[in-house]
Amino acid sequence: MDLIKAHRLKAADSVYLATAVSIQRHVKECPLLISSGQELLAAESKDGLLVSDPEVK
Repeated sequence: MDLIKAHRLKAADSVYLATAVSIQRHVKECPLLISSGQELLAAESKDGLLVSDPEVK
């Protein structure tokens, strides 16, 4: 619920973000996350994750 409230994400996007944050905590390198959802990209960036939008060249 915290991710949904903090970032105003849809439930599915918050699960994706929570998974990415969990992975980042357990590996030494920051994973690259790929999404075309602007709200999700913004939330991932705010949480310090590396992001890429496949629709932007």
